[in-house]
Amino acid sequence: MSDEKDCKRFGDEWYDKIVVKKSNTLSDMIESLCNEITSSDIEERINSLDKILSVIKKFDKTYLTESEVGLLLEFFISKINDFALEQSRAVEGTHYILHTFDNIPKNCEKEIFQCIFKDADVQSWKQDDRSYLFDIFYFIMKTEENIKNLKMMESDVVLAFITASQGEKDPRILMKVFKLFLHIVENFSLNRFVEEMFDIVCCYYPVDYTPPENDTIKISKEMLTSSCEKCLISTKAFVPYFHSFLQDRLTESDEDNPIEGKLYDCIFLKKALTSFGIPASVSYLKDYFYIFRSIILNPTLKKCQNCIPIELRDVTHYIIEGLMKEKERGEKVINIITNELLENVEPFIVQAEMGLCARAIDFVFSIFEITKDDKIKNKVIYWIGILLEGKTLQHKDNHKEIINDSLPFIGKFLSLSSTFGIEIDTLYQQLKNLEKEYGEAIFEEECGIEEILLKKCCEKNYIIFFNHGIKNIIEKEYDNKHKFFNMCHEISKKYPDFIINELLKCEKKFITNCNVFSLYISCLSSENIWRQFESFIIMNIEVNGFNEKISNIIIYWSKILDENILVKFLECILNQYDVLAKRNNVHHSKVIAEIGACLSENKHDFITDIFFKKLENDIINIKDFKNLLYIIFPLLIQSKKLSIEHIEKLISTSITEKEKIYLYGAYISHSSDTKSLYLFPKDMIQNIDARIYLTKILSIKNHPEYLNYINNIFIDINKGIINESDSEKIENLFNFEGLYNDPRLCNYTKTILWRQRYFCKFVEIFMEYYLFAETFSLYFTLLQPMLSFATTIPIKMNNELLHLLPVIVDALVQVNVIKTETDQHALMSLLNGLNQLLPMAPFKDVPQKSLDNIIIKLLDFIQDTSIPAISLQSLIVLETLTKVAPPNRISIFYNKVINALAVASKCSKRAIRIAAAKVRNEWEVLI
Repeated sequence: MSDEKDCKRFGDEWYDKIVVKKSNTLSDMIESLCNEITSSDIEERINSLDKILSVIKKFDKTYLTESEVGLLLEFFISKINDFALEQSRAVEGTHYILHTFDNIPKNCEKEIFQCIFKDADVQSWKQDDRSYLFDIFYFIMKTEENIKNLKMMESDVVLAFITASQGEKDPRILMKVFKLFLHIVENFSLNRFVEEMFDIVCCYYPVDYTPPENDTIKISKEMLTSSCEKCLISTKAFVPYFHSFLQDRLTESDEDNPIEGKLYDCIFLKKALTSFGIPASVSYLKDYFYIFRSIILNPTLKKCQNCIPIELRDVTHYIIEGLMKEKERGEKVINIITNELLENVEPFIVQAEMGLCARAIDFVFSIFEITKDDKIKNKVIYWIGILLEGKTLQHKDNHKEIINDSLPFIGKFLSLSSTFGIEIDTLYQQLKNLEKEYGEAIFEEECGIEEILLKKCCEKNYIIFFNHGIKNIIEKEYDNKHKFFNMCHEISKKYPDFIINELLKCEKKFITNCNVFSLYISCLSSENIWRQFESFIIMNIEVNGFNEKISNIIIYWSKILDENILVKFLECILNQYDVLAKRNNVHHSKVIAEIGACLSENKHDFITDIFFKKLENDIINIKDFKNLLYIIFPLLIQSKKLSIEHIEKLISTSITEKEKIYLYGAYISHSSDTKSLYLFPKDMIQNIDARIYLTKILSIKNHPEYLNYINNIFIDINKGIINESDSEKIENLFNFEGLYNDPRLCNYTKTILWRQRYFCKFVEIFMEYYLFAETFSLYFTLLQPMLSFATTIPIKMNNELLHLLPVIVDALVQVNVIKTETDQHALMSLLNGLNQLLPMAPFKDVPQKSLDNIIIKLLDFIQDTSIPAISLQSLIVLETLTKVAPPNRISIFYNKVINALAVASKCSKRAIRIAAAKVRNEWEVLI
C-alpha cells in the first residue's frame, strides 16, 4: 500500500489544481500517473489507484459531470481484474463512485454488469472487496429502469448471482447475499435456474452461527435466520424444492436433526405455507402427517408426555384450516390424512402400555379441533372405551394410570361435537363399571360429560349425578373446580326448580353446611335464579359467617359469575352487615375486595353510592354505621368517588389510625390532581407506616414526588431516625400482596410497568445511600424482600441485581446463627440472589476479598447439614461460582473445598450427596 502521507499530499495537491485553481482536469490527473498505472510492478499500480481515490474522495457529490463520473467508472472497472487477489482500491473506487456521486451515467448498468460480474469469480476476492462487489451488484438493479435494462439478459444476471454467491461464509456478506437474492427473485424470472437458486440458500438452513466475543459487526443468528428463511419461501417456484428439502430434514435421524430441530422446522413449515399458500402445496401435505406422526410417537420426545408439542399443533391446525377452504379438493386430502392417521395410530392407543397413548389421542384431537368430524370422535370414544375396560392391558396395575391419561380427552372431543348417539350410552356404562374401583375420579368425569350434554340439550343422567353429588358433597368436600359444580351451573339454567325441590328435601344441618355453599354459588346462572337461591345463601352465611371455606368459595366463583349476580351478592352481604360485624372475621374484607375488583366502574358506583348517601344524610345510627363501615370499607378504598368530604365525615365516627391512612392513600391514588398529596394530614406523615404506605401508592402511580419519599426514608435510616426497631415495617416497602397492599384489590392507579420502574429506582437510591451508611442492618433487612420482589417482575432485572452483589456479600458475611424460619427464608433469598448474579458478574471488578468471603461462607453452610435446604442451595451456588469465576482466583481454596465436600458427601440426604459430587467434579476439572 502506498504511504498515507504521500497519498494525502497527492490528494491535497490535485484537489487544489482541479477544484480550487481549476488549472487542471481529471484527465490530467490520471495522465500524470500514467507510468505508475501501467507499471509492471503491481505495488506501483496499487499506489496509483490509492492516489486517484484520495483525490476523488475530496470531491462534493455534485461536483463531477456525468461524463467525468463515467470516465472514472470506466477507469476503475478496467482495473478490477488486475488486482483480484490483492487488497487494491479498484473495487472500492467503483463502489465509492456509484454510492457517492449524483451524476451517474444513464443506462450504465448493463456495461457494469458485463465488465464486472458476467464472468467474475467473486469468491476469489478478499472479504472487503466481496462486500463492495455485492453492494455494486445491488446498486445496478435498484431502480425499475435498471431492472428493465437488465431483463434482456436476465439469465446471465441470475447465473452471475449464483456463481458469485456460492460458498459465501462471512455473516456480513451473507446478509447482503440474502438481500440481493430477494431482489432478484422479485424482479427476474429464474427460468432454468430455480433449483440452483434454492440450493444457494438452503445450505445455510438452519443457521448455525454464534457471534464472536467482543463482536463489533452486530450480526446475530436471529438476523441471519430471518433473512435465510425469507429467501427460501420467497417464490412459489421453490415449492417442490422446499417441501423435498424440509421433508428430508424432518425424516433425518435424531443425531442429524434432533427433536428440537424438527419442532423448529414445523414452525418454519407454517411460515412457508403462509407464503406459498395452501393450494400450491396441497400435493405435498399428506406426507407431512406421516412425518408428524413419527415425531409424536418418537420415545425421545420428552417435551410433553400427555399432549403434542405446540409447534405441531399450530402447523396441523394451519394445514387443516387451509385445506377446508379448498372445498372438494381439500376435503379429499383431509379424508386421506384422517383415514391414514386413524389406522396408523390405533396400535399406539389401544396398546396404551407403550406410553404413547395420550400423545397419540391428542394428535388425532388436533385434527378434530378443526374438522369436527364425527367419524373421528366416534373412533376415539371407541378407543377410550377399550382403555376403560382394560382388555388390552398386559399388566392390570397400569389400568389406573391409563384411565387417568385417557379420561380428559372425553370432554375435549364431546365439547366440540354437535351430535350424540348410542356411543354416549355405551361410554356411560363403561364408566359406571369403574365407579366401584375408581370412585370419585369417574364420578367427576361423568359430571363433566353431563355438563357438556346439558349445554348441547342432550342431557341424559343429570338427576342421577346430582343426587349422587349432594349425597357425598359434605363427606368428600369437593374442590371448587370439581366438575359437579359446573354441571350444577348448567342444570340451574334449564331446571332450577329441580335443584330447589331437591334441596328442600334436605335437613337444615345439610343446608347450612359450609361444604354445600359451593353448590348454591355454582347455581347462580342468572338474576332470576338468584332470588330462588338467596334464602339458602343467607341461611348458610348466618350459620358460618365468612369462614375460610366460604370465603375461598366466593372468591373463586366471583371471577366466573356475571357481575349482575355479584351486585346481588354484595347487596345481600350488606343487608347482613350487623350479623357479619359481630363475628369480627377478617375473611369478609378480602371477599368483598375480590368481588369489588371484578365489577365494572358503574356497578361498583351503584353499591358505594348506597353507602355514601347514608353517610351524607346521616340516616343511620353510629353503632349500625360502624358495623356497616366494617363490612363495606374495602369498597370505599376501591371507589374513585371517594371524596375528602367523605373521609372527614368518616373520621368523625372514630375510625382507626390505619383506616385513616388507607382512606387518604386511596383518595390520593385515585385523584388526577398531583396536589392532592398535600391533603394528607401532616401529623400522620411522621408515622412510619403512613410514610411507607404513601411511598408505595405514589410509586405505583408514578407521582412526581415518589422519588423524594424514597430518598427521605433512606436519609432517616442513615440518621438513625428509622432504626432496627422498625425493621418489620421497612420490609413492607416491597409488600404488594393482600388487602390494602395489592394494587389490584385496592383499585389503585398504576402505570403498566410500575414494578420494573419501582425496583430500578429503588435499587439506584438504595446503593447511593448504602455507600455512606454507618450501620447496615436495615439495608440487609431490605435485601430479602427486594430479591423476592424482583422475582415477580416479568423482565429480568439483571443490571439492577448486579448492583446489589456487594451488599449480598456483606450480608452473607454477617450471618452467624440461623434461629428461625424467617432467618432461613432470608438466607435462602440471599443465596438465590447470589446464584442469579454470579453468571453475569464482571469478575474483574469483584475484589478478591469479596470472592474469598463468598467461598468461606458457602463452605460453612455446606458443612453444616443441619438445615439441608441451606446446604443444598450453597452447593448449587458454589457450583455456579466454580463454572464462572476465573480459576486462578479460586484455586487457592481447593483443599478447603474438597474437605467441605467430603463432609457433605456423608449427609443422609441424597440430593446433597449428588450436589456435592457434581461440585467435586467441577473442582477436579478446574485444577
